[in-house]
Amino acid sequence: MGDVARLRFAEDFTATLRPEPESVGGKVCRVLDLKAKSPNAAYPQVVLWWNEAERLPARVLFLLPSGKEAKQVTFTKFSRKAGKTIVSEMEIRDLLSRDPHTVTRLEYTDYRPAKLDDALFTPEGAKGL
Repeated sequence: MGDVARLRFAEDFTATLRPEPESVGGKVCRVLDLKAKSPNAAYPQVVLWWNEAERLPARVLFLLPSGKEAKQVTFTKFSRKAGKTIVSEMEIRDLLSRDPHTVTRLEYTDYRPAKLDDALFTPEGAKGL
């Protein structure tokens, strides 16, 4: 999941707003089509559903260079910590697996602001944990 965790949408992608909103979990969302700035990006296309009323992301869909859907992340819970709204739970679906209905649920039970070295999100860096 390091390929997804290290993405910085505002820095790594350019965005195009779709004219019509869509519903995610019963909430109206704006839809942004994101195109990677780097031709070497693992996911050159990303779709982001943004709950404009709550000013929070609702879902992200990652596509391979071929256009095939690879991963879907749904943000299911948010909380307030240290004066900031943070993701406290998300569900990840690997759409390329044998069973794309299998869900990995990440729940963040502790939050402490810290600066993490970008190398941590590489296979070599993760081995050091």
